[in-house]
Amino acid sequence: MLPHSPPLPLTIDYLRRYRDMSTEDEEDILLALQHRNRVQRIRLMMPILNLQKLIMAIDGQCPILEYLYIASRSKHDASLVLPRTFQAPELRHLVLDSVASNIGFPLLTTTVGLVTLSLRDLHTSSYFRPNDLLQRLSHMPQLETLMIAFHSPVPNRDISRQLLHNPVLTHATLPHLRSLTFEGVSAYLEVLLPRMTTPLLEKLQVTFFNQLTFSVPHLLQLMSMAENLRFSSATLRFYD
Repeated sequence: MLPHSPPLPLTIDYLRRYRDMSTEDEEDILLALQHRNRVQRIRLMMPILNLQKLIMAIDGQCPILEYLYIASRSKHDASLVLPRTFQAPELRHLVLDSVASNIGFPLLTTTVGLVTLSLRDLHTSSYFRPNDLLQRLSHMPQLETLMIAFHSPVPNRDISRQLLHNPVLTHATLPHLRSLTFEGVSAYLEVLLPRMTTPLLEKLQVTFFNQLTFSVPHLLQLMSMAENLRFSSATLRFYD
C-alpha cells in the first residue's frame, strides 16, 4: 500500500526497550525507509543487531528529515555507527544514545540548523577534543539544547596533556542555547565554558565522574553570572 499512498510525510516510531523486535516489524520499517524522501521523523530503540540493519537502510539523502532519535538497548557498545554518506540537510533535532559519534562526522559538519544536539553515553572510541567540539558548535547558531555525555572518563591529566600540544583557540557563540547538560570529567567542562557564550542559558545539569579532587572555577563563574539561571535547590549524590 505504501508505494501507492499519497506522498505525505512519514513518521517511523519504534521504541522497544524490553521486547525483541519481530520480523514483521523489521520488514515494515525497512519498507518505509525505502521511501526516505518522505520520512520526516525517525525514533528507533531496539536491540543492537536489529538497529544495525535498519541504520544501514537510512543511508543516503533524507531531504525532509527533521527529527532523528536512535538508541541502542545494548549500552556501551561502540560498534553502532551511522553511515558516512547519510545526509539530512533539514535536520533540527538529533539524539544519539550509545551510538559512536565522531564530532567530525559528515552529518554534523553539513547540518547547521540543529536546535537539539544530544550525544549520550559516548564510548571512549568516540572521544573528541574540546576544540573540535567548539568548532562544530560555532556553526550551529540555532542550537537551544545541548547534551554531551561520555560513558567513561578521559583522565584530567590526559586532557591537560592534550591542551599543551593542541591549545583551544575556537570560541562558540550560541545565542539561543537554553539547556546545557554535561557528563564527563571536570577538566573537559572547564575548557569548554570560558569559550562558550550562552546569554539565554536557563537550565544547567552537570555530572562528573568519580574524581578525588574538583577544580571548577569557570563553572562557578557561569553559575554566578548567567542571568537566566535560577536555583531553588541543590542535590548532591554520593555513591560507593
